[in-house]
Amino acid sequence: MGFREGALDAFDTIFCVGPHTAAEIRATEQVYGLPEKKMLEFGYPLADKLIEAGKQERATHTRRERKEILIAPSWQEDNLLDSVIDGLIEALYCDDYHVTVRPHPEYVKRYGARMQAIVDKYAHLVGDGLSFELDFTVNRSVYSADLLITDWSGIALEYCFATRRPAIFVNTKIKCMNPNWEKIGLTPVEITLRDVVGVSVDKDKVGECREIAADLFARADEYEEKISEVLAHHIYNQGRAGEVGANYLLGSLVEKRKKS
Repeated sequence: MGFREGALDAFDTIFCVGPHTAAEIRATEQVYGLPEKKMLEFGYPLADKLIEAGKQERATHTRRERKEILIAPSWQEDNLLDSVIDGLIEALYCDDYHVTVRPHPEYVKRYGARMQAIVDKYAHLVGDGLSFELDFTVNRSVYSADLLITDWSGIALEYCFATRRPAIFVNTKIKCMNPNWEKIGLTPVEITLRDVVGVSVDKDKVGECREIAADLFARADEYEEKISEVLAHHIYNQGRAGEVGANYLLGSLVEKRKKS
């Protein structure tokens, strides 16, 4: 769903994040009659960096009286800020939680007036229970949050993998760059993992998010183990993807020189 139809067709070699990438590439080749590509079991260097940053955050983590909840939506149509932010804040604003609303930078850029209206509407609640993070030069809130609430933002899996903490996924309109994704007959991990690394919730149920969050907090150890298993299965060469990719590129150059 994340790539436009045909976006990868002209490439001869694909550096695959994990088995799901390879499966999608092969299925796409079969459906569209494309030549077979070479696929490298690569990984995801950004995930390696995020995971390391998450470890450092946990090592310096100090216990807080309130649980930290991060609301971090995407900016596509029907995102959390345009659909259910009122319900989320109403449900989560309490003595037990501190909620940080961190909009997507593109949302602020494109819809600054909308964002300011939300900030102004809840200015009287800003303090121990609520804050808005509009400085995108730092990511501390991402690593320090005990729980993420999002829609279809790409931050979801990065957060879960980096922190080993779960997320609440609100079922807004699906973020999709390829309307024909169902042709290849595979369900994307953006869909399948929503109820594995966390819980998906329909928009009319966001009023239950306080109770859902409490349940996820109570099962933190269970989710840490589950997310670790998902990470091990879905990303190749954890901690050394850059090395694997560099060695492949260097080896390819050596082979090309030999042939020439």
